[in-house]
Amino acid sequence: MNVITTTNLSAVLTTAELSRRPSRPPDHFAEARALSELAKTLADDPRGLLRRLSELAKELCGAESAGVSILEPSGDTFRWHAIAGDFAPNIGGTIARDASPCGVVLERDSALMFSYPERHFPYPNAVEPPIVESVLIPFHSGGKPVGTVWVIAHSPERRFDPEDARLLGSLSRFAAAAWQTVTALDAAEAAKAESDRRVEERTAEVRAGEEKYRVLFNSIDEGFCIIDVLFDGEVAVDYRFVEVNAAFADQTGFRNAVGKRIRELAPALEAHWFEVYGRVAKTCESVRFESRAKELGRWYDVYAFKVDGGAHVGVLFRDVTERKRSEEELRLRERAIRAASQGLVITDVGRPDNPLIYVSAGFERVTGYPAAEVLGRNCRFLQGPDSDPATVFVLREAIRASRAATVELLNYRKDGTPFWNEVSLSPVVEAGRVTHFVGVITDVTDRRRIIERLRDQEELLRETAQMTHVGGWSFDPSTGASDWTEETFLIHNLAPGGTAENMGQGLTRFPGDDGKRIAEAVRAACERGTPYDLELDFVAADGQKKRVRAICRPVVAEGKVVRVRGSLQDVTARHALEERLRRSQKMEAFGQLAGGVAHDFNNMLQVINGYAELAIDRLAAEHEVSGLLREIGRAGERSATLTRQLLAFARQEIVAPRVLDVNAAAWDTTGMLRRLIGENIRLVTDFGSGVWPVLADPGQLEQVLINLAVNARDAMPDGGALTISSRNETVTGDGEVPPGQYAVLSVADTGTGMPPEVQTRVFEPFFTTKGVGKGTGLGLATVYGIVQQAGGHVRVRSKMNEGSTFEVLLPRTNDPKAATATKSGGKLPRGTETVLVVEDETAVRGLVKLVLSGCGYKVLVAGDGVAAERVAAEHAGPIHLVLSDVVMPGAGGRAVAAGVSAKHPEARVVFMSGYTDDAVVRHGVSAEVPFLQKPFTPEVLATKVRQVLDGSR
Repeated sequence: MNVITTTNLSAVLTTAELSRRPSRPPDHFAEARALSELAKTLADDPRGLLRRLSELAKELCGAESAGVSILEPSGDTFRWHAIAGDFAPNIGGTIARDASPCGVVLERDSALMFSYPERHFPYPNAVEPPIVESVLIPFHSGGKPVGTVWVIAHSPERRFDPEDARLLGSLSRFAAAAWQTVTALDAAEAAKAESDRRVEERTAEVRAGEEKYRVLFNSIDEGFCIIDVLFDGEVAVDYRFVEVNAAFADQTGFRNAVGKRIRELAPALEAHWFEVYGRVAKTCESVRFESRAKELGRWYDVYAFKVDGGAHVGVLFRDVTERKRSEEELRLRERAIRAASQGLVITDVGRPDNPLIYVSAGFERVTGYPAAEVLGRNCRFLQGPDSDPATVFVLREAIRASRAATVELLNYRKDGTPFWNEVSLSPVVEAGRVTHFVGVITDVTDRRRIIERLRDQEELLRETAQMTHVGGWSFDPSTGASDWTEETFLIHNLAPGGTAENMGQGLTRFPGDDGKRIAEAVRAACERGTPYDLELDFVAADGQKKRVRAICRPVVAEGKVVRVRGSLQDVTARHALEERLRRSQKMEAFGQLAGGVAHDFNNMLQVINGYAELAIDRLAAEHEVSGLLREIGRAGERSATLTRQLLAFARQEIVAPRVLDVNAAAWDTTGMLRRLIGENIRLVTDFGSGVWPVLADPGQLEQVLINLAVNARDAMPDGGALTISSRNETVTGDGEVPPGQYAVLSVADTGTGMPPEVQTRVFEPFFTTKGVGKGTGLGLATVYGIVQQAGGHVRVRSKMNEGSTFEVLLPRTNDPKAATATKSGGKLPRGTETVLVVEDETAVRGLVKLVLSGCGYKVLVAGDGVAAERVAAEHAGPIHLVLSDVVMPGAGGRAVAAGVSAKHPEARVVFMSGYTDDAVVRHGVSAEVPFLQKPFTPEVLATKVRQVLDGSR
């Protein structure tokens, strides 16, 4: 509708006539019903309030049209907001304030009645249907008129009366109060502060009073009450409920609270509630706060304000317990996320490149990147040169396919240090669509390091088990079902990974008495939980015989054996080594015994042979006693040979090693061997070319060949062949002979051979298979001792009726020097020097003095070290030579030599002894020191003394 102006407005005003018209009786029931309908509309559809107001005005007043016009914010025009009846097509139109009856009503702020207004208001179009009469009532908001509520009669038959004006005013006043709520709701939504604005608007309604207040009072969801604060002097101590709205009971749980004191309903209510309401009542200052009512178990958001009249306070409140609980849960969740060692990230798949939109404090700790630096970026900045592309691809495919994934990926912190990151991605689905991904990142560097260490330890244990031949096993005592480790399969000579034998089958692997021992031990383990540790004979699956160590530790739970566990170790090689060690220790013990016997015997032979030789020299050759003395000398020489064999066996003979050509040394012995073995045995030599030189004593090597040849001869009583051969051999390690290069001298016969039990004892001293009086049992033991002393080894191979082969392995030498052989002359060398003889055996000391005195030397004697030092101190002249026994009671030979040399530095030293075991070595004797091996002849003694005095050995 176009805007129009008005003229001659008084011509249409008929308000006075309205007051003179008779009024029909008031219909309060209809009025109450209409007001109730307005209240219901306000509760159910606040924005339909004006429309419903128009309908109710038309109905109550019997009008043909009714409506509401509201002044626009500009203040120049009215807009028809709601129209009911025939005039409805004009809804939404506008009309100028100065050109409409509405403007007059607002100006006078009173009810007015108009007749035929279109005759005096030039509307641009004819009004259809025409307006015969209309009544307009001011519509207030905030205490001032903002519009009009009007009814229209389009036919002359309908005339309005004062009751119509009263009813229209009642509806207008009620609707105006409610309209404030609607406008408040709109304003709150527009400002995105719906709750606070609604509180202010509804508080204003409370102040408006009367029926409009009651509608508003009960229409809101928040609890509302008016309380009368009760004071004890200046202190608020209680309050009484004056009014409560419908939501009050739901918000507090109190029913029928009006007129009751809070102390009756909640005796333990906290005092701060009284303090706050008392302060509002006194100061008239509104307050907004949140607090907990512990006795009610609820949290409230409260707005308290002063209400006119005494100590009344209006309280608008809302139960926010659930919100508080949610907030607390959120805070707890946030604290948990912040405290967690893992990092939490959220990405937005709806944005390009799926960027980070949230990272937790744990992410910052793990990566070193602050949140502000990474938000909006893709997570790929954590990748580096060693990040696995295949693992990255798995993550990308999971995101593309909108599925969860967990991987471990090498990532890099901000400072560049790498760390292993366990990434767990999960999609967030809303309305059937993935909107985000949540990722949990965990630094598993230490875990991977531990896993790697455990893997290394497992590998180490596996390798250790292989190297030590230790396998693990366990079985269920109720079923006998077993589990084996890989090494246990190998000990059984079975392929790893197969089915383990049950315990019953396993026990059959132990033969004879050992089978009975292990069966009894297993039974005790199963029945009583008794552990065992046994070393037993064992037969593998392929029949191979072994020696094993079986250890068992039963597992007992609640007094019952629930599992039997243990280990099985292949100790075959160790057992063989122990057997060899026992044999070696036995031979060492025999050797020590033999060395001691040889020492004492040598002292006696020294006297016997020495005096026999001196006696022969002093008798005429034809003297009848000379022959007897020569027999004594020959017996003494044979006895000396025996003692040398004992010393060689005991590895206590002083040797004179030199570089030897093995072939030449063996060839020099063949003549003697031919005479030794007899005519019925053929001697065959097969010397290899280029055999490596060795460092050995020629005499001892000759002794080895003689003893081996004699042993071979005795094994061939009916004749046969004896083969001596030589070759080179490089040993890489066979368990018995250390790795190295060796010259091998082999002696083989075609004799009777030896059974295995004889072979294991063949080198034991005094062990012989020959009859009584046919062997001493020292021949092969001597060979063993000589070869061991030279750093070599002896191997033996033999089968019954197929002969025997002894192989002597001597280490190759690169020393080009050869030892110088000592040769004696004819007559005894003489001299005039002073010689100090130190010997604890009186007979030997006397013999040595007799020989040296006979050669012209001045001889001083002493029976021990103390006497030697005393003689040296008392002798005024020089002492040119000290000839001392090595092992004597008290001070040994080396100490004697040192003591004498301190007083006579000019003295040279020669040691003598009947044996040279470790004690001799500890006393300073070696191959580099002048030495006389007892028994020695007067010629050897005189020659050695002369050589040393002349400056040679």
